[in-house]
Formats: sequence, structure tokens, C-alpha cells
Amino acid sequence: MSSKPLYEVLEKETGWVLRRADRTPLVEFPTRGQALRAGIAVCRDEGLASLRIRRADGRFEDVDPFMYSLDTIRA
Repeated sequence: MSSKPLYEVLEKETGWVLRRADRTPLVEFPTRGQALRAGIAVCRDEGLASLRIRRADGRFEDVDPFMYSLDTIRA
């Protein structure tokens, strides 16, 4: 499994986007929870071990998508 985050959930003025790291966003969501659920699903599907959550203020967090239960993340 890859340890470098290839996908990011990124906070924008209009909502949250899922994008491949440093590329054009794939899709935009109105809530963080929706974007996080999509990012986790993509990472799991591709066997990736890390997903980065980046806030508008520049702070970020790398998370292991296999440590989350999609049922517990609020949309």
C-alpha cells in the first residue's frame, strides 16, 4: 500500500472537494462528511493507505482510510 496521500479532501469557499493530490478537483460536496466518505471509499477501492484532509487555512491531517467506519461518519 502507498503511504503518500494521493487523494485529498480539500475545504473551499463553496464546500469540500475530493481531488487527486495537486490536481483539478474530481467532485465537490456541500459537507466535509460527504467528501470524507467519498475519499475513504476511493482510497479503499484503490488500496491506498493515506488520505489527506486539508482545511482552507492550510492545516492538514493525514488519515488512514481503513481506520474509519463509513457508517459512523455523518454526511
